[in-house]
Amino acid sequence: MTFYRFKTVPQEWRNCDNWPRASIELMNESERNRFDRMELAIRTYMANGALGAAAKVGQCSKQTVLDKLNRCLTIDDEGRIAGWRGLLPYVRLSEAKYQRRELPSGARAAEQGASGAFEAFLCANPSIRRRLHEAIRNGGSIKPKVKSRHPTVRSVFSAFRSACDAAGLTANDYPLNSRSKGRRSVERYARAFIPTDATSVETWYGIDARDQMKLGTGRKRFPLAMAPLDMCGADAHKIHCHGVVIVSGPAGPQPVAIERIWIFPITDNASRCALRYSVSIQTEISAETIEEALVACEVPWKPRELVVKGHSYKPGAGFPVGSIEGLMFCRPCVLQVDNAAQHFSNKLIQVARRALRCSVTFGPVGGWWSNGLTERLFKTLEMYGFQCEPSSTGSNPMDVHKSDPVKNAIRHSITWEELLDLIDVLIANYNATGHSALGGQTPLAVMRRGLDVHSATYLPRASVPATAHTPALGVAVDRRTIQGRARPGAMTPPYVLVDEARYTCDALSSRYDLLGHEVILHICERDMTVCAFLPDGHAFGQLKCLHAGWAAHSHSRAMRKTINALIRNGRLAGDDPINEYLAYLTRQTLSEVKAAPGRVSHAATQLAEASRITGLDVPVLNAEPEALVPLLIRPVPGHIKRPTWRQT
Repeated sequence: MTFYRFKTVPQEWRNCDNWPRASIELMNESERNRFDRMELAIRTYMANGALGAAAKVGQCSKQTVLDKLNRCLTIDDEGRIAGWRGLLPYVRLSEAKYQRRELPSGARAAEQGASGAFEAFLCANPSIRRRLHEAIRNGGSIKPKVKSRHPTVRSVFSAFRSACDAAGLTANDYPLNSRSKGRRSVERYARAFIPTDATSVETWYGIDARDQMKLGTGRKRFPLAMAPLDMCGADAHKIHCHGVVIVSGPAGPQPVAIERIWIFPITDNASRCALRYSVSIQTEISAETIEEALVACEVPWKPRELVVKGHSYKPGAGFPVGSIEGLMFCRPCVLQVDNAAQHFSNKLIQVARRALRCSVTFGPVGGWWSNGLTERLFKTLEMYGFQCEPSSTGSNPMDVHKSDPVKNAIRHSITWEELLDLIDVLIANYNATGHSALGGQTPLAVMRRGLDVHSATYLPRASVPATAHTPALGVAVDRRTIQGRARPGAMTPPYVLVDEARYTCDALSSRYDLLGHEVILHICERDMTVCAFLPDGHAFGQLKCLHAGWAAHSHSRAMRKTINALIRNGRLAGDDPINEYLAYLTRQTLSEVKAAPGRVSHAATQLAEASRITGLDVPVLNAEPEALVPLLIRPVPGHIKRPTWRQT
């Protein structure tokens, strides 16, 4: 260690004003006076090199001035000088361990005066230190490459003791010559080592704790969102409460619990505004739910007709498209998502990316913090909405405030329509609520100001023109062959077959010359609207469905495929497949409730989703006909013998 004097102090350390400062507010008067004297002495010495004058000013010896100077110039663990912190009494300037010259040897020699012996022992035996680190990382597992599910310090000490025995240590060697055989030292070492090692934190505290070690370090990433719609985040979230669907049971209306509802919001990172959202009443969300949220960003928002009591929209609540004058669409420049399976669908990474002309970025696996603004929105919605409901599942599995959410949902008849109202009110009011990160401004106000025509950062992005090969968002492109008949005695106008239903129009039905030719179809999978184009670009316009049952009600393409599969299996029949499908789900729901009352019904979940998509009410089933009373047959008298049949 270098001992500095006036002439040997490096040039970059000579200016005392650049030294790290120290806080003296909690010192008493005598300690503060001593600190001021030492500081003045060092400043005097570093100004002209007069050691005697510095000692006189500090009222101490010359050696004390030099000692304090060298203490202030000590390098700490971060590679910087200690600065004025070196004048504080009883303060360690580095984390260097106390090193002993010799280890205590002999029987029971380590029971007194063994300070620093354990660190000296590990320095002298690096193989034992390495084995101790492996035992801590594995939680004391017997197998070196297998982590323990229930790590304990006792199992770590057992591994340490085995390493000492393998090294040939005896009862006269440290640490086996102590009363605890080094157990207390191993415990202290393990508690100090675990927070500094990511693998150990994962073993002892879990993966979430390991990931949280990367947060709160003071490091910030480069700001990518400089204006509204520069970067948007999207993610799916299953709300923390259950709902019910009302079906007509044997004794009248009966609430049946359904699975929790999924929401998929799209948020703007610059203004923290929720652009729009979509919902799904299914076990898992699909790519259609993601596409529905992106399409909703271009549709003006209108308030829902609320059926739930006690909730209302705030003044100014809403979503950007429909609330900001002149804003016709919200097209993000970059859409940030996580690594869920639905985000790798072609509907997002191919169709939506091309239709919106945006980039899709994926965060790290398990790195929820990369989309932290969207995750924070979920927490806000849960704290001020869903977790306040009687049917809440709580904030975590160990939440003591939850109490049988399924039974509470049935008892209070919390319908899925009321939950959809609550979702819309919560998100719309969030956009009209002041945010602390925005200086008390509302997200809608920040976005409205950022989208101003005089803004120097916002660049409007034009829409992609729809063509025969590049349709609008939410439209699938299929190729079909024009079918029909044109022969004596059998004239069938031209049509195309889409999901086992015929489609045609006036312009197509008269083109018998196109029979057998290929046509390009644009199918809107939300409501099965079909438009036809020839390969040369000629448009026939919108086609009409010839099946009266399919054309009577709005439905999605996924629902039609499900109904067609049931029809092929002989489980559905009738002229109105939509109503027959709702009746089928109602019967399935009643059957599941009869077998397991008070449980979540999968059929009821499908029924609620079908009712949401079609806009139809749950059908009321007619009472089943009473079973015929069996005829009473007179028993055979006992005196009549039974016939013996000949066996062949």
